[in-house]
Amino acid sequence: CPGHVQYTRNTVTGMSTSQVVVLLVDARNGVVEQTVRHLNVAALLGVKTVILGVNKIDLVDYSEEIYNTIKTEFEAKAAELGIEDPHVVPISALKGDNVVERSAHMDFYTGPTVLELLESIPATSGRALELDFRFNIQYVLREHATDYRAYAGRVNAGSVAVGDTVHAGGRSTTVTHIDTADGEQETAQAGDSVALRLADEIDLVRGELTHAQQEMTEKALAARPAAAMRSVSSGSSSSHAVSTALSSS
Repeated sequence: CPGHVQYTRNTVTGMSTSQVVVLLVDARNGVVEQTVRHLNVAALLGVKTVILGVNKIDLVDYSEEIYNTIKTEFEAKAAELGIEDPHVVPISALKGDNVVERSAHMDFYTGPTVLELLESIPATSGRALELDFRFNIQYVLREHATDYRAYAGRVNAGSVAVGDTVHAGGRSTTVTHIDTADGEQETAQAGDSVALRLADEIDLVRGELTHAQQEMTEKALAARPAAAMRSVSSGSSSSHAVSTALSSS
């Protein structure tokens, strides 16, 4: 995540489609205001898994005491905000400790490396399935002889079924067919690559977003922990960034 406060808006944009967030802190400074701000944004946007890399641990002589102090503070704040799956890893990006390979300098840490954590988290489960349906069009399939028109892409979040009402190109329409390489199916969920056929002829192109009729902003805000809402709204810069990003989703 961007470290400077003026880039908080970029943080919101990145987190809005993320299932896992990786934050970094300097072991010499510990958890600072911007760390908490980023954690607030993650909680507000419904991210369940946050990995904190305690970087530059080599500059504090691989101190177990400093690591434990940062870990305790971070986990307490994560619990307060409703982050369900926090992880704290002591690392040295410069020397490679616990980034890809386990460190030989920190016997007190027996957990996974950052890469092992990232590889162990399913990319198409959890938060992606709980969000409203989102589908980016990657290709428009046309067969002029049969009037076939379908929109191919990957379901980014949520699920969709034949008969569902979706919003695309500024209009509402109904999903009439869901085509796959193995034939038609009745439903599709996050991670599935499919082609959607719609009831109406709407001029859609590559890159456009098809999403659930219900506004994601209202549903997402209603489901966020109250502590995260209070924390983010208390900071004017981050509050504005979050409001702007969510209202444009």
